[in-house]
Amino acid sequence: MGGADIFIYIASLEFAFRQSPRTMQAMVTGIFLFYATIGQILGILLVPLINMVTAADPWYPPEINDGHLNYYFLVLTGMSLANLIIFCLIEKGYEGAGKYLCNEDTVDGATGHTTTTTTTSNITTTTAPTGLPQSATGTPSTAD
Repeated sequence: MGGADIFIYIASLEFAFRQSPRTMQAMVTGIFLFYATIGQILGILLVPLINMVTAADPWYPPEINDGHLNYYFLVLTGMSLANLIIFCLIEKGYEGAGKYLCNEDTVDGATGHTTTTTTTSNITTTTAPTGLPQSATGTPSTAD
């Protein structure tokens, strides 16, 4: 699950940053991390909850060979399937912004200059503070 969290966190935060205005990106990150924390807490509480519900014939006993751990994983599978179904239903009604709401300005830490990257079709143009286009290596290109 830890490996899956890495992929989900990166994709979720990238999506949130691309679909939110620049002024709301900190708020979106905070909301995402809040709900991720709630999910982790509920995951931690799941084992004691299942042990309490199945006290007569515990699924997750102290001796692992005496329980029904397969039922526990069946519950996890059912929760994941329900999550997938909810995601698919929400995804059908989602309409993306069509463009990135955030401005893709980056600030060079050494000089403090802002560089704006604009993507049109398959052509990417980077404009330096001086107004000259830059090549992919970051050095200004000269016109012939």
